[in-house]
Amino acid sequence: MDTAKLTVTFSLTGDKYFDPFEFSAKTGITATKQWRLGENHRGGQRRHSFWSYSQETAEDGSAEACFASVLETARLALARLDSHDGIEPQLAVRITVPRREATGLFVDAEQVRTLAAMGAALDVLVEVHD
Repeated sequence: MDTAKLTVTFSLTGDKYFDPFEFSAKTGITATKQWRLGENHRGGQRRHSFWSYSQETAEDGSAEACFASVLETARLALARLDSHDGIEPQLAVRITVPRREATGLFVDAEQVRTLAAMGAALDVLVEVHD
């Protein structure tokens, strides 16, 4: 890997009243991953419902543009929900960068307010590789 890569994921974790497949149908957003509470998984059952949408920067893409795009998708998607009860929204940012290369992501005040209004957590992971 020669350049930094940024992946932004918006996810919803929910209880028995949240159906991720209905959410995809209602919003028209194709999920990157989704499952329902109780579905079989590695010898057990899922303990929650889950839905996520991810986007990566292109080689010459802007980290800020990628973040803004996923944040806007998240905002519009949450606005289509009848209720946010039992749902935990999260925006996760994963930055993978080669050693000796500097990169960053600027999140402006309005984006922070949008995250807060959504009740969303923000998780940032930076991985450095040789």
